[in-house]
Amino acid sequence: MASGHNDQLTLAWAMAILSSTQSPVILTSHDRQAQEDRSNARHDYEETLEAEVKIMLMHKNLGALCEEQWGNCSSYARNSLIC
Repeated sequence: MASGHNDQLTLAWAMAILSSTQSPVILTSHDRQAQEDRSNARHDYEETLEAEVKIMLMHKNLGALCEEQWGNCSSYARNSLIC
C-alpha cells in the first residue's frame, strides 16, 4: 500500500514540476499571439480606412461627373426646346 501512495506522490510532484516549467512558455506564446493579433487589427484598420477614403473620393468624383453630365443634358434639352 505504501508503494502506491509513493507512486501517487511522485506523479503529483512530476506534474507540478511539469506545469511550473510549461506555464512561462505558454504565457509567452499567448503574449506573442496577442501581439500578432494587435498588429493584424492595426493593419486591417489602416486598410479599411484607406479603402473608405478611396470610396469617398470616387463618390465625390462621380457626383461631379454626374453634375457635369446633367448640366450638359439640361443645356442640350433647353437648346432643343428652344429650336
